[in-house]
Amino acid sequence: MDMFQIYAHDLKLNNNVDFAELARMTEGYSGGDIRDLFQSTQLKVVRNFFTHGNVTDLSSVPDPITMEDFQSIIIGRRPSVSPSILKRYYDWDESFKAS
Repeated sequence: MDMFQIYAHDLKLNNNVDFAELARMTEGYSGGDIRDLFQSTQLKVVRNFFTHGNVTDLSSVPDPITMEDFQSIIIGRRPSVSPSILKRYYDWDESFKAS
């Protein structure tokens, strides 16, 4: 969950964003997958603002990122590293780790 806090540091999040639930939903995702999730979610919210927001009003800002925004991106994503590849990494580590 520390990674979530790092990637969310400069983002405006809705109070309903639950990092523990995001961690559960993204079990098996790599650090790069998590970074991409945050970037894609932010882009979705900004894109929605430019499509449906009042962009001519200079005081207007995008809505905060919601849990639903994250969920809509997660639905279309799978972890980039499969469980079988992870097992191979663990096996390699066990075979070649330093004593």
